[in-house]
Amino acid sequence: MSHGPARRKVGIVGFGHLGQYLVRRLQDEGPRHGLELAFVWNRDAGKLQGKVPVSLQLQDLARFPECEVDLVVEVAHPCVVRDHGATFLSGADFMVGSPTALADQATEMRLREAARRGGHTLYVPRGALWGGEDIQRMDDRGVLQGLKVTMIKHPDSFRLEGALRERLGAVRAVLYEGPVRGLCPLAPNNVNTMAAACMAAPSLGFDGVQGCLIADPGLVHPPIPAPR
Repeated sequence: MSHGPARRKVGIVGFGHLGQYLVRRLQDEGPRHGLELAFVWNRDAGKLQGKVPVSLQLQDLARFPECEVDLVVEVAHPCVVRDHGATFLSGADFMVGSPTALADQATEMRLREAARRGGHTLYVPRGALWGGEDIQRMDDRGVLQGLKVTMIKHPDSFRLEGALRERLGAVRAVLYEGPVRGLCPLAPNNVNTMAAACMAAPSLGFDGVQGCLIADPGLVHPPIPAPR
């Protein structure tokens, strides 16, 4: 007797605010949408205790090939995309929640090749990129001449690397203005929206899309982490 179509099994990589939200939604509403939580991984496995059933905790990403999963959703850190993305694509579709990782050309090419070879799909969600579909359509038609994304945040919302961290201060300041490719390694957790814009406009890409990052202490600091 048929029991309907099989559910798509989804693995969540990362258990921060967004990862926890996705896990809750999959547990509460997944079945009605044909989805099932397959596993959850977090760098600090202790954070999973009492929140995720032991049977769904993946302790080591090296054991991913043993998992039965249709889609992996990464919401952890760009280094996870770099180090494990190709492995994920060898056995499942892969949604990159940290697309700043794709600013590294070797990583992008490796993942594209893994998707082609494995017959799976590499997804880049638009996230907070309003008008992403319009950008993509303009790029497809060959009419997109330029694109600049400006992001303004309270200094406490940033997690910066290198010289950018030293530019934070008590006054409003432009931290960076230039190609998004150069910005992604310096603010890997803060400019995923810019990276998504680069993927939506491949004719410009990470070298052609311009990014402007501004720190403004005058903004009200949000009580929760700023959007990725």
